[in-house]
Amino acid sequence: MYNVIQHNNRTEYVNPVGRSLSNGANGRSSVFMQDLRNLIKPGVWIIAIAFIASIAFMYGRSAFQGESQESLVEVNGVAISYQDFLQVYQDTYARYREELQEEISPQLEQYLKSQVLMQMVRNELLWQETKKAEIKVGEEEVKEAARETMRPFGSQEAFVRFLEYRHILYSEVEEDIKKQLAINKLTQAIKSSTAVTEEELKDYWITQNERIGVSYIIVKPEKYKDEIEATKEELQEYYQEYKEDFRVPEKVKVDYILIKPDDFADKVSEVSKEELENYYQKNLSYFSIAEERRASHILIQIAAPANPED
Repeated sequence: MYNVIQHNNRTEYVNPVGRSLSNGANGRSSVFMQDLRNLIKPGVWIIAIAFIASIAFMYGRSAFQGESQESLVEVNGVAISYQDFLQVYQDTYARYREELQEEISPQLEQYLKSQVLMQMVRNELLWQETKKAEIKVGEEEVKEAARETMRPFGSQEAFVRFLEYRHILYSEVEEDIKKQLAINKLTQAIKSSTAVTEEELKDYWITQNERIGVSYIIVKPEKYKDEIEATKEELQEYYQEYKEDFRVPEKVKVDYILIKPDDFADKVSEVSKEELENYYQKNLSYFSIAEERRASHILIQIAAPANPED
């Protein structure tokens, strides 16, 4: 069984072994929202959602009359039974399955369970606070909300047949609508008392949507060196764990390497004449030889000796 502890700005659900599930003050959106959003005008859809939850509670009580009501959650001493939770969950499960037209996955099933439980706890907490605040609801408000609740059923007669099928009294419906109207007044009063400036909205939007594109970040270890103190034991332990990171690959200093073509001759596949010709044509400059001439002797003509008489 879970116990609910209400703090100033959060509600914590704690089970006997200490596991907890926390929820902010505003809670989660109702799990029944999507089912009725298109059926009821915006001003009263919350009432209809709460009404469906109330219907589930009421026919849950009727279905399990005479059986033990094991408590699943206690909200400030007020118990919510496992049977009531089961009936609300089964109703929600059926609605989702009808909407999806397929089997519900185990992940979605767990999600629905948590949402139903949170919504039930939230409703009870709000109702307790509403009673403390002594919020009043007029009879005309209840009648108007009841008329809006009947709209999805097409007529009052169809609505009454639905109640009879569920073994629910109309007076119980009115009481639950009255509760939800009081809760709505409380939540509206809380919202209207909290003023948010344009600057605060702008700052919030920037905080939630600001993005920075980064290719890489340079971090200089020496900048943080003085902030870290490590013992010899810690250094040794780190070294042993990441020894491979400090391994230096083997290195060889070489002045030159002698390669003999004959050593690789047997590893080269046979080369065709066409390949040789192509290679030769592409590398003519490599095979070019400077012009050479061969001579057996070279005659050099020299001037005749001068006549002494001249």
